[in-house]
Amino acid sequence: MKKLLLMLMVLPLLSLGQSKITRAFYEIPFSSTREDITNSILKRGGEIDKQRSTDQKLVVSNLNFRNREALSVVFLFEKDTLYQASATLKNDSISVLDLFLHTKNDIDTVYGRGEFKKEFILPYKEGDGVELIAIRRGFANYSCTWQSVLSNKHKALISLRINKNNVELTYEDSTVIEKFLAERRNTLKHNLPK
Repeated sequence: MKKLLLMLMVLPLLSLGQSKITRAFYEIPFSSTREDITNSILKRGGEIDKQRSTDQKLVVSNLNFRNREALSVVFLFEKDTLYQASATLKNDSISVLDLFLHTKNDIDTVYGRGEFKKEFILPYKEGDGVELIAIRRGFANYSCTWQSVLSNKHKALISLRINKNNVELTYEDSTVIEKFLAERRNTLKHNLPK
């Protein structure tokens, strides 16, 4: 009886904070058009970088992500449909590793524990006291990934990684990607010589 009572108390705690990954970025749903995103970003005070933007990529500055300033936010499109978005987070007052760990903990709180990896390349190793130098020189990789199954083969994915002096956060919706890949496969299949 005690074991059953303990299990009933612990089970809700295990699922606490482990919700499905949202199918949106900056509250902008995946599958949105470039025009929808542009309007939403401009309303929030974001600035479009016209020099770095293309038909398939919208680069934005002057935005915050979860109370952190983003150096840039990039929205990627296929056939005017959003399928991936990423933010490069600015780290002024703390180390890049601290920014990574704080951001990872924030995401863990919402979506549950992600798959965390850290790798060091010789001559550096974990615990040697010079981890930040290894990161800046590209001899250490820190990353974390969260996945959520949306349907039988479609997934939403969040990845967080350190890229030398920056922390990059990426959201991706495989539902949109799979749709376009299926269209491409179908087009290739019909264009093959018989």
